[in-house]
Amino acid sequence: MKALVAIPHFFDPQGSGKHASLRPFPEPRIRALDACLAGLHASLGASQVMFDIEHRRAPACNQTDACELDVAVCTAEGKHLLALLSAPAAAFRHVPTDARPMELGFAARRVLAEGIGRYDMFVFLEDDLVVEDPLFLRKVRWFAKTAGDGHVLLPNRMETHLRAAAHKGYVDGAIPEAAAAKWRDLASLPDLQSNVLGVPTRFVAPRNPHAGCFFLTATQMERMAAEPWFGEPYDPERASFIGPLESAVTLPLLRTFRIYKPAPENASFLEVRHHGTGFLSLLRKGTEGGPAE
Repeated sequence: MKALVAIPHFFDPQGSGKHASLRPFPEPRIRALDACLAGLHASLGASQVMFDIEHRRAPACNQTDACELDVAVCTAEGKHLLALLSAPAAAFRHVPTDARPMELGFAARRVLAEGIGRYDMFVFLEDDLVVEDPLFLRKVRWFAKTAGDGHVLLPNRMETHLRAAAHKGYVDGAIPEAAAAKWRDLASLPDLQSNVLGVPTRFVAPRNPHAGCFFLTATQMERMAAEPWFGEPYDPERASFIGPLESAVTLPLLRTFRIYKPAPENASFLEVRHHGTGFLSLLRKGTEGGPAE
């Protein structure tokens, strides 16, 4: 199986500080992108071996779900941290774009569209998200086959830290439905139930459809890219979901598919790590997951 991954990446130490990519200290962004690349190759890639100590060999393993990964890191204005990564150059290819920084995600989407016909899976991944589940793509493909290609399963983003008020927190909580009401009707999206490995598992249309990523089959990518609006630039007056960063990744899904995530009681069925503890740090110490004051 071949998978094309597009990762928008930007860093400007002279920026406003509103986002982590616009703050003066590069180390957190370097660690995040290194973790993002390492997670992809270690969890989904084909370079995996099992040591045979008796015969002093290390034959390949986990090839059933392994992918041939083509990881494209998309940048803008020459402002990035690629030269400072620990990841080897062979772990990704650099794709400079002429996009404005806040619309870099739209350029990353176009990179995916250019790969139609040559890959089996298409992945959009923000540069601070880490895939740690070797069965991730198997679960995504299973859901599309079971529910139909018009349904997309997104992961729950999470953070972990043993010194936080909660050891694990899922960060994409409910947002006002007005943000997505133009593009979907929650009442028309019933819960979906399945029995997975003998465990009842529920999938819901989330109050917050954003996950900072998407994972599409070839059929789904073709369907989305065929929409007349797909190649259009960001237009906050006509088509917007929260802002340009969110619109690049989540709005095309809202306009094309029925979006689902694993329900809270089985949130870990499909999850992706948000690097760092920016959200968990908002919890007040000594409380049962209460918000910070």
